[in-house]
Amino acid sequence: MSWRKVPRPFKAFDDSAQENTDLTVQGPPQFSSAIWEVTANAPNGEYWTAHLLHPHLQRLQERAHLRIIFAPLDDIRPDYVAGILGICNALAIPPEFLSERLHHVCHSFGSRVDKDGFAAWFHFLCKKIELRRNESGRLVIHGDNASLPGADYRWHRSAFFLRKNRDGDVTMVCFGASESSTVRQRLADFIGAGSWEDVGSEPLVLFDLVLEALYSDVDQTVWRLNDVIGPLEHHILSTANPRRTGRSANDIDFAELHNNAKHVIHATEAIESCLLVLENIIARVGKRHPAGLPANTPADGVPVQEQLKDCLQHLQSLFRSTELRLGSLRKRVDNIITLSFNLVTQQDSSMMMHDSASMTIIAFITILFLPTACVATVMGSQLFTTDLDTLGITVSPLFLSLWWVAIPMTVVVTGIALFYRWRSLRN
Repeated sequence: MSWRKVPRPFKAFDDSAQENTDLTVQGPPQFSSAIWEVTANAPNGEYWTAHLLHPHLQRLQERAHLRIIFAPLDDIRPDYVAGILGICNALAIPPEFLSERLHHVCHSFGSRVDKDGFAAWFHFLCKKIELRRNESGRLVIHGDNASLPGADYRWHRSAFFLRKNRDGDVTMVCFGASESSTVRQRLADFIGAGSWEDVGSEPLVLFDLVLEALYSDVDQTVWRLNDVIGPLEHHILSTANPRRTGRSANDIDFAELHNNAKHVIHATEAIESCLLVLENIIARVGKRHPAGLPANTPADGVPVQEQLKDCLQHLQSLFRSTELRLGSLRKRVDNIITLSFNLVTQQDSSMMMHDSASMTIIAFITILFLPTACVATVMGSQLFTTDLDTLGITVSPLFLSLWWVAIPMTVVVTGIALFYRWRSLRN
């Protein structure tokens, strides 16, 4: 609860949405929510749609034994703010719920007991990944940025709010659960089963269904990352294999490597946040309901709270299993990044060795001919004489002296060079 009196608890969210100039809104607001509810007039449940500019929003304040609302994401948008605030006011959603979105908090869990009953909520964020095959047939991430390999800025974003009133009515709002989402499908299966009595005893059963669906999304993301990183790892290992020719370190795409490592980090964050949410839910099962609510009823002879804890603990083990797999994947990514840098360093070192060998040959040729050139320069052009009458060329006696001096000097200079090289190699 808030320890201070705030006249307009959602003012910050409203002002921020109106100041959002990044989004251009055309036409009237298009905020609508699909709602399923069990009421006295519809004991088997019925669907209906609430529109922003329709008085149906007032119907949310009417009694329903169980109500599930599928609303658009509680995003900071000027065309959504009226609908979101309408739902929040109708269901007495605490301002802290929207404050989390305002501060882009996506990994928290909140619950409270207030004058309206019991309330709990959390936000969810996970990387969304789609795959495609590149020109070589290898699976890569099909991102929304074609200029940057492996970049993908799409996310699974959603938020969930649960309330149980003091009269025993249960309402859950799913913000951002589209018709094709896994959460929507799991809740549709729950609705179709027609067994809703346990929710009245323990409303957190609905969060178990939601987290089970979110686990499916997270696990699918991790498997897709594995499908991308596995072939990439094989490609880099093939480049490092000395028996494979025709490949060099220049073929390694470090931008793709970095983006894949970043996706692994984001997936790790999503799993850890879900584990924290699960820990908080398990700690609150059966403990946070206000006095006056109906007592827990057994289901098949086993209390609902005990069954729910077993389900949540099993779900917790599934998340930890995926976390272990993701940890192994993260280490593999670190290994191939290290290997890639080593390959580049090795290639650069090899090029320097080739350059060094070329310089050695040039230096050897210079040492071999430098003494002779030096002696010839000192003696000048007197090594040969020209007879102008006969146009003949006569070798001067100094020519023999040239070789008597040049050859020993060449041997001495070459010997000194070889001696210093031998001593440097020995050291």
